[in-house]
Amino acid sequence: MKLKAVLKHADELLQSQFGRIQEAIQGVTNKSINRLADAADKASERLSKAMQ
Repeated sequence: MKLKAVLKHADELLQSQFGRIQEAIQGVTNKSINRLADAADKASERLSKAMQ
């Protein structure tokens, strides 16, 4: 019984950690996408100005 409880607790801890890791990765990905979109917007603005 004790081993089963330990394994269940370990599984819960791992699931919690995986959830945190997933949230962190998603946050980094969203920030990267936003930076790329901002850079693309700026490049587009510069190109528009250069073509005028």
